[in-house]
Amino acid sequence: MVSKSKKLVNYYNIFVMKVAIIEDEEQSLFALMSLLDKKKNLIICGHADGVASGLNLITRENPDLVFLDIALKDGTGFDLLDRGKDIGFKVIFTTAFNNFAIKAFRYNALDYLLKPIVETELDEALMKVNTISSSGLTIKNQLDELLHCVKKNTFDRLLLHTQQGIIILELNQILRLEGDGNYTTVFMKNNEKHLVTNTIKIFEEMLSPSLFFRIHQSHIISINAVKKVMKEDGGFVVLEDGSRIPIARRRKDDFIQMLKTGL
Repeated sequence: MVSKSKKLVNYYNIFVMKVAIIEDEEQSLFALMSLLDKKKNLIICGHADGVASGLNLITRENPDLVFLDIALKDGTGFDLLDRGKDIGFKVIFTTAFNNFAIKAFRYNALDYLLKPIVETELDEALMKVNTISSSGLTIKNQLDELLHCVKKNTFDRLLLHTQQGIIILELNQILRLEGDGNYTTVFMKNNEKHLVTNTIKIFEEMLSPSLFFRIHQSHIISINAVKKVMKEDGGFVVLEDGSRIPIARRRKDDFIQMLKTGL
């Protein structure tokens, strides 16, 4: 049985998704609606310009997907999520450039679009969001962690998708990360390790440079886990678990200076 909100169109063999837009800038609203109108599998069920009106729209229409602006006329998109109950819809955030918000989205594996929205980036976000389970469990975990970051105004946990499912890692328990192409293995202090489909460059951009250092093309280490810095074999560090990580020649001076500054 297909729910009313997800009707199966046999001719195209695609699911039609009900989409709500929460956006208080008229120009941005019309631009996004114009792009979405081109998508045969999306039906815009309504739009709102604030937290209260957005919650009313979501309650009334029960959308499958919400495009949610961060800055609204009576609050923020985070306020809307915080006040919402039983969030089972998927979310794509839309925002002007905001370092904290974007970092929060990355930390919690959530999709976002920078304004002005480009159609190719919209298509990529829609493709990603279609792969997310609609059970609500994954979405709720992601949004709960996002709100945790926003309320504390800091990042102390990292949400990752692995082959086993979603994991939430405490940053102070991460020992090191090792990249291999499009994959990265996260090594924990309790000897657990987790394989994630993200490049090590993405982690370098996400993680605080005061806590982590990309010491080599393939390695990021926790600064607090460094026990020794050795000169032989071109230079390497010994971490608290005994692992030996090479220091890239071009990163050595920056690494030593960072250690001295932190002492």
